[in-house]
Amino acid sequence: MTTKPSSLVRSVSVSAPGKLILTGEHSVVYGKVALAASLNLRTALEVTELTDGEPRLQLKFPDLRLDTSWTVIELASLLPASPQCCTATPEPLLDVQHAQILKVTGFSTEEENDSHVAAVIACIYLYISIFGDDTTKQLPSIQVTCRSQLPIGAGLGSSAAYSVCLAAAFLDARGAIAPVKSDTNRWDQEAIELINEWAFIGEKVIHGTPSGIDNSISSYGGALRFVKGQSSVPLKRVPQLRVLLVNTKVPRSTKTLVAGVRQKHTLFPSVMNPLLESMHHLSDGMEQILDDLGSPDAASEVKASAQEQLEALIDINQALLNAIGVGHPALDKVCAITAEHGAHAKLTGAGGGGCAFIYLREGEDEALASIKSELEGTDYQVWETTVGSHGVAVDNLLQQLSMCAQSSSPNKPKRRQSFMDWSTVSGGGKKQQSRRQTIVDWATMPGESDDVVEEEKDGSIWSKFVIAAAVTLPLLVLLKSK
Repeated sequence: MTTKPSSLVRSVSVSAPGKLILTGEHSVVYGKVALAASLNLRTALEVTELTDGEPRLQLKFPDLRLDTSWTVIELASLLPASPQCCTATPEPLLDVQHAQILKVTGFSTEEENDSHVAAVIACIYLYISIFGDDTTKQLPSIQVTCRSQLPIGAGLGSSAAYSVCLAAAFLDARGAIAPVKSDTNRWDQEAIELINEWAFIGEKVIHGTPSGIDNSISSYGGALRFVKGQSSVPLKRVPQLRVLLVNTKVPRSTKTLVAGVRQKHTLFPSVMNPLLESMHHLSDGMEQILDDLGSPDAASEVKASAQEQLEALIDINQALLNAIGVGHPALDKVCAITAEHGAHAKLTGAGGGGCAFIYLREGEDEALASIKSELEGTDYQVWETTVGSHGVAVDNLLQQLSMCAQSSSPNKPKRRQSFMDWSTVSGGGKKQQSRRQTIVDWATMPGESDDVVEEEKDGSIWSKFVIAAAVTLPLLVLLKSK
């Protein structure tokens, strides 16, 4: 097996945004509308050709303290007899291929469900599928380097951003898509569609049955209207909303939370259906409000009214989520602290802990400082950012993140002062190294999908069922009538 000629492997550095679910958590499972937007927190990835040593695939993921490689000869054994064309509709990883990758990489079956091992497997599958396609059947010697501003396992789309970066960088390095446009550093629509399709394959490797909304947001950017079983629809106008993200550090199981809502829905359909329907109308109202806020022609009084309505819907949405049983005292604390300073917050994602976001109006710097100080005083992680960022693009973010990491720890490894906080590592300690691993320390942070569009049918744990949001239904009817 020889390496591919260097003229067919071009170095590329890309980044892709995370995502924030604005409305529709859990109700989207029942066919209701959900709105999601891109976050201005990104994952960065670079592919460079290696010309020294034995031809290989080298992975360097400093955030995970991962530095490992496999030879091209080893990985060539994974190529199917009849490879697919990388520009055709991607084919998902089959169980037999998954087993073969585990065998070649040296990962044990006990490790295969680890989110970081799954990320490596996704990388290898996209590598052999895109570079070893039916037109070349050769694998290049490359290094893949990845860093991220997104916390892992917090429901902010870190795995989707990673998968999008992999797909974009591999397709671009392979020359399978046209170069980016010089004015935007982004690809054309056809190329982004192909990137999104391959990223969805990567998400399937990592999470099994994702909805596709996370990778779509990361690929296209902006905001999307999503209904299960239908194509996502981009929102026409997306304002740059200023938000505080709050990680409560409370671990939770998306599977358990989704199953708990389903059990309540089965036992109390006459109670649950109005709540879920209210969430649907709330998403419709939120979409109109975002359009008003994003309109350059809207009068100042229209935007002021839209901001007030947005804040009201955020509060109502949180009450509805508490009512269906996916709240948590830690999230209640976030909302209470926020309300004391005149701002508005709700959970984002599966709930039961995890993350919340706080909407901030422009000019509320004093309130922002007070809220941030109080939340950090309770040992929550807090980041200020915006929603509505552009999608996957070519840039030099990786170099910027690398420089920041070096400046924060010039002499020896320290806890990184960045968006991945090692204090949230659960399970701690080092994993036993597999044959090919040169991993200093696997950060075993919870990495499950926070994609509540997935339908989980396993057992559940009942959380306290509070019908707190029933009083909000008249308000929703009033808003809907306006």
